[in-house]
Amino acid sequence: MVAASCGESLAFIWLRKSEINYNQLLLLKEAALHEALSLIKAHRYDWFAEYERRLFSRREFENNDVQKDQQEG
Repeated sequence: MVAASCGESLAFIWLRKSEINYNQLLLLKEAALHEALSLIKAHRYDWFAEYERRLFSRREFENNDVQKDQQEG
């Protein structure tokens, strides 16, 4: 419950300021992330789309690192 409220509060702050911190958003987990993304998706779909793009890029980067480590190891 507290985590969800934190995610919601962060999203409201970002929306009010019209400025989002993707680094902080990418660190959120579970209920906090769900609440933040629900508000962001409803009010600023462009931010949500950018979040997904960054998340995909991060996963691709991590997967490439794992593959590189497996090839070297």
